[in-house]
Amino acid sequence: MMAIKPIHLFNATLEFREFFPPCAEPQRMTDRGHWLGPPAKLLQLTNPVELPPFRHLLAGRSPDGSKKLLTDSPHDERMMAWRLDFRSSDGLNTLWALSPRRIQLNIEKAHRRAVRGAIATVEVEVTETFPERTPEKEPTALFAVFRGGSLTDRLPDLHTTAFLFNLKFHQDGAVS
Repeated sequence: MMAIKPIHLFNATLEFREFFPPCAEPQRMTDRGHWLGPPAKLLQLTNPVELPPFRHLLAGRSPDGSKKLLTDSPHDERMMAWRLDFRSSDGLNTLWALSPRRIQLNIEKAHRRAVRGAIATVEVEVTETFPERTPEKEPTALFAVFRGGSLTDRLPDLHTTAFLFNLKFHQDGAVS
């Protein structure tokens, strides 16, 4: 199941605080987050995802906060990002939790593959890709992706949360 939720200036901190200290619970996470998409290399972002660059990018600034990526200033109504939550069914979560490690790894691999496919589809839609454009001219998107393995009550929950920043990165270096 996939759920998409917009992140605005007024609710931004509530949507991402669980992934960063002091609210992050390392025992719930299978990784500390990673950047996904060609803009990560362009912006020289390193893994794991850290809070300062994450916040700066939400605000439409460079990862170090030194310059604006967007020409217009952020306002309360501006959508800063989208939170995409990919969750497995209760039955699959139970099977995953009770399976031998080899089977767990196969289930996790299938989950990652499904998430990658969904993220690619979302990227095409939000960057407004048109068939007449060549791939070299297409804008690309930046994601911060976090994988988890349990709920706050420690029940098994194979899930991935991805943040899609409301920034389109063009091949010529422009950001819109």
